[in-house]
Amino acid sequence: MIIELIERAICQLFSIVYKRLSNSPFDVKGVKTRATTKDILEAVEASRSGEGVLKR
Repeated sequence: MIIELIERAICQLFSIVYKRLSNSPFDVKGVKTRATTKDILEAVEASRSGEGVLKR
């Protein structure tokens, strides 16, 4: 467990206790969509190229 102590100029002392999460922040629920893998890859490519407008 990691504990940090912070003392303010007016003599107040705070402790911050970091909490370990049991799961990864990347564990997210999926969403239902009709987008295909091709649609998603095209959107990523367009966003990276700076096109700004998606083509269908």
